Amino acid sequence: MFTSFRNCCILHKTCFLFVRRIIMEKIITKVGSVASVMAVLMYVSYIPQIMNNLSGYPGDFIQPSVAFVNCILWVLYGFFKQGRDWPIIIANLPGIVCGFLAAFTALMAR
Repeated sequence: MFTSFRNCCILHKTCFLFVRRIIMEKIITKVGSVASVMAVLMYVSYIPQIMNNLSGYPGDFIQPSVAFVNCILWVLYGFFKQGRDWPIIIANLPGIVCGFLAAFTALMAR
């Protein structure tokens, strides 16, 4: 009787750990999706700065330049990582384009 009780406890613990892992994976997936959307929005927010730069009101070029380099590194990491990490790649591609354009137009407007 004690053996069956012990087996039942082990089974219960195994089921609990399995369910907990599934829940954590779902949470992490949702956090990753939200983070990817926020990254894209962060880089798209350079568009007003680019427009101001083109209108003759140049902004600073340092921060977009750093974002440009940072995004290149993240895209390279995601691309060359074993089992490519597409969410990282896709989330940082707009940063390459917008970071470059913001930095370039800021320098050209000076």
